[in-house]
Amino acid sequence: MIIENTLAFVERLHKSEDTPKTVKSILDKFINNRKTGGLKLFMIICAIMGASFMSAGIFAIISHNWDDFPKHLRGVLSFVPALVALYFYYQTLFKHKESIVWKEASGLFLFFMIGASIAMVAQTYQMDGDFKKFTLVWLVLSTPIIYVSRTSSIIPFYLGLAGVFLTPDIYWSYFFPTGYGPNEDLYIFWIFFAAVIPHVIMVFNKNGKQGVRSIFLSYYLAIYLTLSLPLIFPGGIAYWYLILIVGFYFLSRKYFVGNSLRQRPFDLALYFILGAGLLTLSAAPEFAGSTYAFLEEEPLWRLEDYDGEKLLFNILALVGFLAIVVVSILKFRKKTGYSKHILALPLIVLFQLILLNVEHYLDFDMMWVGDWLFYLYVIGFSVHCLSEGGKNARYPKIIYGLILISLFLWFRYADTEMGFIMKGLTFMMAGAFFFLLNFIAKDDLDRIEEEMEVETTTSNDELDER
Repeated sequence: MIIENTLAFVERLHKSEDTPKTVKSILDKFINNRKTGGLKLFMIICAIMGASFMSAGIFAIISHNWDDFPKHLRGVLSFVPALVALYFYYQTLFKHKESIVWKEASGLFLFFMIGASIAMVAQTYQMDGDFKKFTLVWLVLSTPIIYVSRTSSIIPFYLGLAGVFLTPDIYWSYFFPTGYGPNEDLYIFWIFFAAVIPHVIMVFNKNGKQGVRSIFLSYYLAIYLTLSLPLIFPGGIAYWYLILIVGFYFLSRKYFVGNSLRQRPFDLALYFILGAGLLTLSAAPEFAGSTYAFLEEEPLWRLEDYDGEKLLFNILALVGFLAIVVVSILKFRKKTGYSKHILALPLIVLFQLILLNVEHYLDFDMMWVGDWLFYLYVIGFSVHCLSEGGKNARYPKIIYGLILISLFLWFRYADTEMGFIMKGLTFMMAGAFFFLLNFIAKDDLDRIEEEMEVETTTSNDELDER
């Protein structure tokens, strides 16, 4: 209702003869963008879907057995898909270079047709090679498309193909697997992932609110990195996820400040990773040292047992972790609320890491301190989400905070190794704390309602005087 009333006011202001020309020109752009924005997005989606299904149809046709045709004819036909796609790409670059629809559709179509032509050439001349070599050639030939026409629609398919070099190598003994290790070609994935980064920065690097393309790319990257991280980094996973959380926070603060929460995928991914991690650790059945589970998987004293890629990624993870600790210390005092909670996490993990090594090397157990610090962090972060969501009427944030603290407290109620009396008193104090928050919120609500009544009465009096 508020949005509808605001739009009605803007339209009346635009039609009014008393509105200055400068304001009218700004309102013209706003109204036109609002009218055409949805249609433009619809056109882009239709173009991408059209290119995808056209490509799928061509792939189905080339799957046909071409042995009925002479070899030289098959060789010529192998290049037809790429040549047709190059024609449309040429039209985009020289006749429709301002059209996002042409850029995205022709770029995606060319990407698929390059793969189709490579497949047909390999089939015709029976070239030796496996799927990795085919993928490598396809990606190398497709990389320029990203930058020549600045096409973003191929990024999901591009990184999806690069994921071939992420698949773990499985070790077999006769009929059964005996283990697995990092893909021996992992470095190739990193080359192609690095090739995408400049394009992503160029898309994000704009003034004001991010558009559809930036939001689409950030959604994809947030999901891709969150799910693929254990494969991308075969060592030091806990530290890499911590680096990812802080990295998502800074990316969102740098590029997506003007967007709503739904339009800030890095923030959404951050909330998901943080919530899943906090709940998993707080649900650990053992009380003392339960929150150290992620650190005990790869402690510092086991580094000498690693070799090759695992050792390299563990060392890089520790270096990256120390870097975000330094950044968190430098930024912590300047931030408030939500930002402080995010930047406090590396500091808590550093404190736990110190306690873990003190217990191992000096046989002096103070790990319970780290547990309590972690539990206080979960409670503080949950209460912050509840209070901020309540103040700003952000209901998803309220629900998030409620789920986080409810599950945490019930996990601890079931698993805490305390006497029944001590447990009862502790959780009664927790209940009293929430009643206290309720009373504080009620005072704020009464104050706001009183101010609203005064403003309403004042405005009515002014209307009566007129």
